[in-house]
Order: sequence, then C-alpha cells, then structure tokens
Amino acid sequence: YMGSNHLHFGDTKHIWFGWLPEMVFLLATFGYMDVMIIVKWCVDWSKRMELDLSPPSLLETMTGFFLSPGSVEPTQYLYGSAATQNGVQIFLLLCALVAVPMMLIPIPVIEYRHMQHNYSTLGEHKDEEDEAGENPVDDEEGTDFSEIVIKQVIHTIEFVLGCVSNTASYLRLWALSLAHAQLSEVFWNFAWMMPLEMDTGSGVMVFIGWAVWFVATVGVLGIMESLSAFLHALRLHWVEFQNKFYYGDGSQFIPYDHAALVPKEHLYLRPVED
Repeated sequence: YMGSNHLHFGDTKHIWFGWLPEMVFLLATFGYMDVMIIVKWCVDWSKRMELDLSPPSLLETMTGFFLSPGSVEPTQYLYGSAATQNGVQIFLLLCALVAVPMMLIPIPVIEYRHMQHNYSTLGEHKDEEDEAGENPVDDEEGTDFSEIVIKQVIHTIEFVLGCVSNTASYLRLWALSLAHAQLSEVFWNFAWMMPLEMDTGSGVMVFIGWAVWFVATVGVLGIMESLSAFLHALRLHWVEFQNKFYYGDGSQFIPYDHAALVPKEHLYLRPVED
C-alpha cells in the first residue's frame, strides 16, 4: 500500500530506502515465521518421529533466530537439515540487520543534500541585508536537518519495535485457539463422556449429559468464544495493523461542493417572492 503511494507521487527515495528495507526486515523475520508455520502444518511428523525427529517448537526456533543464530539442533530442524536451516536463518538475520541502517541513514542524507542545493540557490539571490546578518540560513538549515534525522530515527525505531510488539500482540489469537481447544476437551469429557459412564441403561444420564454438552458447546464455544475472537481480531486490525499505513501528513480532504465549481454568474437564483 505504501509502495503504491510512493509510486503515485514519484517518491523514489522512500521506495528504495523506506518501503523496500521495511519489507526486507518484515519478511526476513516474521514472514519467515509464517512460512515455518505452514511448513510445520504440511510435514507428516508421524514418519519423522520414527527417526527420533520430534516436532520443533516455533517459539524456541524464533527465539534462537534472534538471540543465538545457527543453534538449531540436529534433531530439531524443520526443513532440509539442521545445517541448511541454520544457513537460511543466518542469511535472513543478516538481511534484517542490513535493512535497519538502510531505513535510518540514506533518507536524511538525501534530504540534507536537497536542502543544501535549495539553500545555495537561495543564497545566490539574497539581498545585501541578509549578507550583513548572522547567517540565518545556516541556523535554519541545521534545525531542519536535525528535525529530519529525529523524525527518521523515531520512524525506524517505531517500525522495528512495532514489528515485534504487534506480532506478539497477534499471538493472543493463538492463545484464544488454545483456550478454545481446552474448553472443548473439558466439555466433552465432563458433560458427555462422564454421563455415558454413569448411565445405567435408562438413558436419562445420557440425555442430561447431551443437553449440557450441547448448551455449553453452542453457548460458550459457538457464541462467546467466537465473539471474543472477533473483537480481538477487530481491535488488532485497527490498532496494530492500521498504524503501519496511516501518516497524518497527507492532503486535506475537501468535500465536493457544486457551488464552488460553478462560476457565480452561471448560478440560477430564483427570485424571492413576497
């Protein structure tokens, strides 16, 4: 989305040194995590476990990805081999580390050189009064450059930390799915299987147990849990997802006004009757 905006306005520097390194950082870290989730779903672990290869923990894998790269154990790899996965993760981590200074440094330097060019052009046409002053151009230049640097530093820090915090915040949906599975198991064991064992053949306990299980499944799992997951996902999309694309420095919205577009002499005004 942001890349298409930069293309529309012809802002090439923010494409090469803003959008591109941001995508590299995001895809090399948490995009890689998404790929590992899909790969883990598609692997037949029953065959792998016969070879003493247990399913790896993605949480431990991502923790080792950042804190101890190249530490995948020979029995804990997800794809290829342990050496292959270590090499891929080290390469992706280096790409993410290189993307951070690419987001931080080039744009302020380009803006600074652009300001120098503008100030030099203005300096050729300034009058004698400005030449006799205390060089206000340099002060203004330094102030503007410091603002650009501070803005870019804040943007880079917000993006990097936001990728980590927002992804961790989205894990609450995963926690909800675990809670949903545990509640399903509790309702099945205590509201359905236990009455089956307690029933003496009359069917009364089976009917009561089925009724309790049905009400709990529909009321708690079908309605309350679905509503909770929906509200959490809605909140996450508005707070964590949308803040990646909104910047309050665009063009002001001007609603359509027919009277402002039509010349006044062309407007037909009906005379007011007494």
